[in-house]
Amino acid sequence: MKRQDFLTPFGIILGFILIYISIYFVGGKDALLAFISVSSFVIVVGGVFCSLLVGFGGKEIGKAIAVVSHVFRRPELNLKELVDTLIELSRKSKENNDRGLLILEDEAKHISDPFIKKGINLVLSPLSSEMVESIMSTEIDALRRRHEQGYRVFYKAGEMAPAWGMVGTIIGLIIMLQNIQNPAEIGPAIAVALVTTFYGVLLAYLVFTPIANKLYRLSEEEIFKREIIIKALLNIKENQNTFILKEQLESILSPQLGERLKQEAHNEIR
Repeated sequence: MKRQDFLTPFGIILGFILIYISIYFVGGKDALLAFISVSSFVIVVGGVFCSLLVGFGGKEIGKAIAVVSHVFRRPELNLKELVDTLIELSRKSKENNDRGLLILEDEAKHISDPFIKKGINLVLSPLSSEMVESIMSTEIDALRRRHEQGYRVFYKAGEMAPAWGMVGTIIGLIIMLQNIQNPAEIGPAIAVALVTTFYGVLLAYLVFTPIANKLYRLSEEEIFKREIIIKALLNIKENQNTFILKEQLESILSPQLGERLKQEAHNEIR
């Protein structure tokens, strides 16, 4: 299940609005026109895109653009619901000593998370706990590498955007120096040259780098969720009691959720 993340687009839009207001109140409408330059925008955006093509290739850039949607419409991470589900699986696996683990097979049919389903199938297999952990950890490593391809592209874009802004500024200054015999044109020419640096810094620190940070955080949340699942399923496979599972989750979850689990564990031990 995914939910709309309004804060990300709101933050970006608000940043542009604040800059717009600042320019308007300092210099008025004429100052706003000085910050509009198609050529500067083309140099920065086009330059960053070309650098990314050289450094990553079209396939990786396409994947990075595709995952941007996760920044604005992210999967909902409900740790409380996840923990309750895993604890319930642990309880049901011990309800019947003869077919405790087989109960999980029926429960898996009602679980939408493919990672939990795969884990349950591995738990029911004759594989050792070490092998189950190795297989599921390998899948987490593969997930981490896939996610890294996405946010790494935006990190690099954030690093290169100010540099391309400087390139545009240098181009503008060179053109200005060619016409230095006309002092009246020096001021406006410098202003246009600096706009390119402005675009580079603005895109780097208001768009590219924040998106990279958000993708990285979403990746870490998903990995953390899967590590909790592995911990719980190994607990079930090794036939440990639910109290041990709650204590393990208590040690890795937030203090608030961990305290709730601790209270439940003392109320009911199975």
